[in-house]
Amino acid sequence: MRDFRFLMVADTVRGRELEAFQKQLERKLETLNKRLELADSLLSQIDVRLDRARLEQEIESVAGQIHRLRLQNMFESRVAAPEMEAVADKDTQETSGFQKTSAQAAGDEIINLLA
Repeated sequence: MRDFRFLMVADTVRGRELEAFQKQLERKLETLNKRLELADSLLSQIDVRLDRARLEQEIESVAGQIHRLRLQNMFESRVAAPEMEAVADKDTQETSGFQKTSAQAAGDEIINLLA
């Protein structure tokens, strides 16, 4: 056994080196796993921000469409009312020679602006 003692010491030294190297690799693996988790977290945050930006853009688009429809309805109702008054006034003017009121003139101006 004494003849092989030098082998035993070498084995324990080599074993310690291998064990230290294994621990170093395990620490490196843990570090890489943590970095991977951080990268996944960042990607998730980026995805959430992109989704939020898309939703905000859709909201702005829909809000713009709603605003345009409201304006369109508002002008159509303003145009429709003076047109109805204009038809009634034409009948009245034909029968009595009545002149247009300021509201009717303003309605005609709106019609001209829209045209």
